[in-house]
Amino acid sequence: MGVDLGFLYAVVPNKGLPRGDGVPAFASAALPVLAIALVFQRCPFVTIQGLSRNDDPSTEFTLRINLSSGSDVRRFCQVRVDQNDNTYVFQPRKDESIKTSYHESGQRHLKIGNGPAMFVRHLDRPKWIRREQPVWEQSFENFSDLLPYNGQSADGIFEIDLPTIPYVDTITFAQVSIGRFFDPQGWSMDGVTLSTLKQQIFTVPISPSQMLLCVRVLRLSHSCDGKRVVGGGVAPPPAKT
Repeated sequence: MGVDLGFLYAVVPNKGLPRGDGVPAFASAALPVLAIALVFQRCPFVTIQGLSRNDDPSTEFTLRINLSSGSDVRRFCQVRVDQNDNTYVFQPRKDESIKTSYHESGQRHLKIGNGPAMFVRHLDRPKWIRREQPVWEQSFENFSDLLPYNGQSADGIFEIDLPTIPYVDTITFAQVSIGRFFDPQGWSMDGVTLSTLKQQIFTVPISPSQMLLCVRVLRLSHSCDGKRVVGGGVAPPPAKT
């Protein structure tokens, strides 16, 4: 199944980040143990999209994120924002569905099926966010558990191609954030590198605070065995002088 990354953020010093976000706790702990040699890719493009409503603009805004493997298109997740700035990220699955909520009060939590709220955190209210706040992150290993996309309506659609790099060699995942300013993410620390592969920003016309949605595809990579990642392959480190 996919790895839910939404609640693995720790408050640790940043290196190379233009803003004060924490970096994932597993970046310096779990990844170095995986012994991976990876492809480092820089962000190919960043886009912003203004959208019009399909339904009544006074009710909610809906964004669908689809994951594709050739002609097989699955519903990776659905993002809903209501007229009070409550944001809900829901992943339709064949088994119990998982929903992450970020409320107008600033409370964020996760629910599995009809279960109780878990991983409750109290963060900034949407109208107080000056840059961005991640709401949800998820990797792509659970593709076979996702429901097919059959043209369900939405105010916006973000398309992701299923990565062909083996999961044992890399961690590629999607991220949904809310806020107002979104720089492509990228940093390198202790041999671990985060790079942005794709980013798109969506306007939310019904938001009373005029917040925006940002969807990214991110990749974590790590050097190992005394080697470093260079472009599309692995090369030895520079010789010492």
